[in-house]
Amino acid sequence: MGAGILQAGGTDEGEGVVLQWHVARSGERDAILETAAIEDFAVSATDSSISSTAKKVLSTVGWQGPFPNP
Repeated sequence: MGAGILQAGGTDEGEGVVLQWHVARSGERDAILETAAIEDFAVSATDSSISSTAKKVLSTVGWQGPFPNP
């Protein structure tokens, strides 16, 4: 069952535990990946649209445009 879906007897209590585990694990995974430093580059997508971010990635890896607008 997806998070937030009610069942006849209420919510699935196990979902909260699983979600907490994944949230905690995400921090561990971030530390592992940071230590491994396997990336060739990073592209910030914080203030960009999906298409703008994709264009930045393609440009960074040397793929030539023009890149059509969706």
